[in-house]
Amino acid sequence: RIFQEILTNIMKHAQATRVEVSLQKENGKLRLQVIDNGKGIRPEEIENEESFGILGIRERCSYLGGSIEISGTKGTKILLLIPLEISHA
Repeated sequence: RIFQEILTNIMKHAQATRVEVSLQKENGKLRLQVIDNGKGIRPEEIENEESFGILGIRERCSYLGGSIEISGTKGTKILLLIPLEISHA
């Protein structure tokens, strides 16, 4: 669902013509990196609490004990790290 929302946001907002996706297992974590060649994303867009797509991605990632980094001025890069063993204690 996280990946689907990332692709939806790219289609809606990025005006990208290319998307690169990398999915790897790394140090006990799932590493998903998505990079597009679109118009980029401003810091205020990343932090906007009304950006429901990004908010949903953050919430799902947090629920799974993961972390997310979003950046980009020429294109956007999203990096997710999610532990493969999840504890909901």
